[in-house]
Amino acid sequence: MSRAEENREASPLLAILRARIEREGPLPIDAYMRICLAHPEHGYWRSAESIGTGGDFITAPEISQVFGELIGVWCAVVWQGMGSPAPMRLVELGPGRGTLMRDALRAARSVPPFLAAATVHLIEASAPLRAMQEKTLTPMARRTRPAPPLPPGERAVRHDLRAPQSHRESSSEETARKSFGEQGEGGLATEGNEGPLTPTLSPRGEGDAAVRGGVPIEWHEAIGEVPEGPAIVIANEFLDALPIRQLVFADGAWHERVVDVDASGALQFAVGPRATGGTEELATSPRPGAIVELRAGEDELLAELAGRGSPLIGLFIDYGPAQPATGDTLQAVRRHAWVDPLSRPGRTDLTAHVQFARLAGKARAAGLVADGPVTQAQFLGRLGVAERAARLMAANPKQAGEIEAGVQRLISPTGMGELFKVMAVRSQSLLPAIPFA
Repeated sequence: MSRAEENREASPLLAILRARIEREGPLPIDAYMRICLAHPEHGYWRSAESIGTGGDFITAPEISQVFGELIGVWCAVVWQGMGSPAPMRLVELGPGRGTLMRDALRAARSVPPFLAAATVHLIEASAPLRAMQEKTLTPMARRTRPAPPLPPGERAVRHDLRAPQSHRESSSEETARKSFGEQGEGGLATEGNEGPLTPTLSPRGEGDAAVRGGVPIEWHEAIGEVPEGPAIVIANEFLDALPIRQLVFADGAWHERVVDVDASGALQFAVGPRATGGTEELATSPRPGAIVELRAGEDELLAELAGRGSPLIGLFIDYGPAQPATGDTLQAVRRHAWVDPLSRPGRTDLTAHVQFARLAGKARAAGLVADGPVTQAQFLGRLGVAERAARLMAANPKQAGEIEAGVQRLISPTGMGELFKVMAVRSQSLLPAIPFA
């Protein structure tokens, strides 16, 4: 099937895109991404069915509950390192189905004072996903305040800011490793965890009883709406969906890469006008056809975080290179398979690699300190992923194979373990957090 046939068959957004291109000219890549993801009627994030085995892609929290649990213990240990302030704003950007936060809160019951100090703030601009998060997290909450439904013309992408290696184990790492099992904990999550781990052994009540009725949870459209105060910010697979510009080197200069319409009515990539802004630090004579990607949303986010004051720490987990890299990384996923990014606008998940070296430079420019990145395998390994998995398998022998498979998928050196990186940004007044110390 040709791209034009796929467009007509599967995407009502095509006519809207074609009309805009005819009216305003070819679209820069960031504008194309923003429309495909955030269109108020046909945008991709208007659906809550994208995540999980029955959707288009699966994220680490859906693969294994251990991922969110380790994040929860990490947050509690970081909070202690901050001096145990209260209240503590526990913020998640782009929370998906709420699975990570649910598992994190369940694990954090090993540090009751942290839960007593925490107020949870979920940054989500998609009404369907907010509803799913509320369903997942309401049993954990003392009160919930979902953001009101967005009006027609929803103004933001789900992520738009406007809307194991050998090492010496530190005392903080030891604390994190000991946090599991101290209260006889070995239960499995059983709700909302569609993926390789869908156990039915123990009810959620056992795992959630200590936090049910005790954690305030609120929803916001933008991080700027979160009340002031000490904050821990979690962003798992958030940055990759922020729209990117693509610049292509042609005729001796950098040009915008754009989306146009060909003679058959299909969308196609093209070389647009000479680029303005953002080119100052780019190579002046790269090879013809070279592509670089710029993501302004990162700058906006880091400025927001720096503006909150101290103490603050943010944890970014995403896929992309640790060292500077160039090339076209725009990709689309549908039903767990790669597809042409232009083939089904509004019906596929559009993302691009996170350039961690550039992200660290932006953080420093904003007045923050950047730690890492390390690989996801290194991060989870140093937090005790093997020990936690072993406890789960011992407590639930019938599910041992599934537990092991899920954890291995997270730390595989040929998959997520190496491709995904973890980086922290923090206020200058704070010391490095585990495992970056």
